[in-house]
Amino acid sequence: MKNAVISDAVFEGLTAGRAGCAFNIVGFLDILLENLQFIRCTSTGNTNAGSVYVNANTIGMRRCTYRESVGYEASAYMMEGSVNNEMGMISCVGCSCNYHLGGHRYGQSLISTSNASFCKATTNLFGYHPYFGPKFHIAYLIYCGNSGGLIHSSYNLQDEEMTTERLCTTNNTANPRVIQISCNLHFVSHCFILEKMTPIEFFTNTGALKVRIWDCYFGVMPASSSVFEMKNCYPIEAIPDELAYVRSKCFLDSKSRLFTQNRFIDLSLVILIPWVL
Repeated sequence: MKNAVISDAVFEGLTAGRAGCAFNIVGFLDILLENLQFIRCTSTGNTNAGSVYVNANTIGMRRCTYRESVGYEASAYMMEGSVNNEMGMISCVGCSCNYHLGGHRYGQSLISTSNASFCKATTNLFGYHPYFGPKFHIAYLIYCGNSGGLIHSSYNLQDEEMTTERLCTTNNTANPRVIQISCNLHFVSHCFILEKMTPIEFFTNTGALKVRIWDCYFGVMPASSSVFEMKNCYPIEAIPDELAYVRSKCFLDSKSRLFTQNRFIDLSLVILIPWVL
């Protein structure tokens, strides 16, 4: 049972100098955010959350949209759950930041079934991110048409293996790599990294890094490295019907209406359609 629920509301055109210009919440034991829209909300200054900042024990967020959210760090939201952070069915379009789109800090984090389209990070890595390496499971994320130093980073400071699966990226602009796998043990599976550039950067400041990469497809195959084991991974050109196959694995186009009404985009343009919320 949640101690607080915020649902079914629209926050539009808000500006504040604090972290979380729409709301800044500290101290609830358990809180759920659902069915919320944040439109052109801006946090000014060097804050660590754009539209939403929540610090609590357990935090859930589902079926929320962020359109043109602006912030220095984590332009959409920052979740600081000491026990658990869980998000799903989140959609971000046209958001901008210095680095990171959404942040999950401290507690175990589930980051799933969400997308980001046409967003940008001006100087650093982009994406939904497990801050400071908590336990996490990342699954079913779509990144399309974004730009940043890196599009996604999975960062693990735990002694056990963390999973990143069914992550799809296409038509993103990144420098130097599309995704980063950082520190300790990782299992990466059923991912589609379709940009025609080096797909993965490996980084560690803990001294240990071992990655299993299974059943993935790439626009450019990763170069061999001692830090990862690769199994059943192929270039995307190996698929006879690339369009149908990627659609079946990355998203449900029949449910893609929220940000694509009257604007149908197919993979022949190398763009994925954001999921509906």
